[in-house]
Amino acid sequence: MEPIGHPVSRYATGVIEGDIVAGDLVRMACERHLVDLETGADRGLYFDCEAAPQGNCAATTKNQAGLLFREMKRMIKRSAFLKEFMDVSRTAIETARTDRLIAGLSRDGDSSDGINPSFLARDEMHRWTDRELADAIVESMIARAQSIGWVSAVPNSSAAPSGSNPRWRR
Repeated sequence: MEPIGHPVSRYATGVIEGDIVAGDLVRMACERHLVDLETGADRGLYFDCEAAPQGNCAATTKNQAGLLFREMKRMIKRSAFLKEFMDVSRTAIETARTDRLIAGLSRDGDSSDGINPSFLARDEMHRWTDRELADAIVESMIARAQSIGWVSAVPNSSAAPSGSNPRWRR
């Protein structure tokens, strides 16, 4: 798929052309995306349409991972644009046309085997008590050319994964 034909680029074009209503920050992000498609290579950027990208919402428990995953499902169900090409089921969000998948992961569910995420959202990282799940998912992301990781945690928590916490030192 050519980058300009990608759903993200079609969305950005719709916003810029006024077919999709959006706020100033979204409009500026869409402008930046379209400019980056044209001139990004000059700055070392490229648009990666890699095959079968995966996304995961990870947490220490199934319930916590499910909170983030359910919120993603709600956003898709409420968006006419996203519903157009994403199928939402109880356990996954899929885009059949591009073989994309988003699913939940948890430490208590032993669900990290065989993953290869392009995007990983780690929720409530300050509650993670060991590195097993964190190491498994970070190691699995290495195979992706442009993987993205996102972490939410409570600052200054005694359980925060920082160098000052002995549980997180190698």
